[in-house]
Amino acid sequence: MNTDVLSRTGLSWDRLRNFCAVAEAGSIVKAAGGDPVRQSLFSRQIRELEGALEVELVRRQGRGLAITEEGRRLAALVRGQMAALQDFDDECRNRPVRFSMAGSNTLLDAVFLPRLAEIRKRLPSVVWRIAHMQTKDAARALGEGQVDFALLRADAVPGRVEKRKLGSLEWVSAVPPDLAGGSGASPKALAALPLALPIGGELRSLVDEYAAKAGVRLRVVLEADSFRQSLQAAAAGVCAAIVPSILMPTVAGSLRTLPLPPALRSSTPYALAWRRRLIDTRREGAAVLKAVLAAIG
Repeated sequence: MNTDVLSRTGLSWDRLRNFCAVAEAGSIVKAAGGDPVRQSLFSRQIRELEGALEVELVRRQGRGLAITEEGRRLAALVRGQMAALQDFDDECRNRPVRFSMAGSNTLLDAVFLPRLAEIRKRLPSVVWRIAHMQTKDAARALGEGQVDFALLRADAVPGRVEKRKLGSLEWVSAVPPDLAGGSGASPKALAALPLALPIGGELRSLVDEYAAKAGVRLRVVLEADSFRQSLQAAAAGVCAAIVPSILMPTVAGSLRTLPLPPALRSSTPYALAWRRRLIDTRREGAAVLKAVLAAIG
């Protein structure tokens, strides 16, 4: 085995681990918890790593740091090796192996959690950690090896990552029976409904822009932090809700699905994504990938 790189001065697991902490935190100050001594240590260790590997890992960006492409690749590689080492230690100590799934609450609630029982039947000893993240954060976490799997928009899957397209996100209007007299497909019909909408985000901007162009004032009675909250309010008969169609099966009740005006109709493909290198280095990685694909894909 060629051990030349391992014998270089300035290369050590401690330096690599601390570099990963800086890469994940996005700054030396955050990674060091504001401790000036640790900040100095991290800065020195990164310079030593760069010297040992003869590559730029970080560069100055304003008052902070930006991780270079080579830095992101190194962080992902090190996290994979650290995860494999942790798996080995867990196995020796008879502890369960852990895997992580990141994504929006919508995709976690509608795609992963309903199939978790099936996954656990195949692999009952695996402990799962789910992490709610916006699309860009989930893509970055997956690309840098911070999570094992991610559910996200298909067009947001980062490079060097494998994916399987699962379906499309489409907006629908979920309406309680007592409010379902109209079609909801015209500006006036939509404006006549008491609505639950997100506090912000892409859909809220789209709906607000649509209402302004159509010259109608929407009756927003609930601004929710998640589509699940909007859907629960609709199921309780409080209001109608504009939500992704894949969430409809997760709420029991007699909600009707009414068509939206054409300007609000869209279809966004989503996918399951994973880093093959990371999965291949993990204990039970192949079995976990097979189980997840069988249940979700």
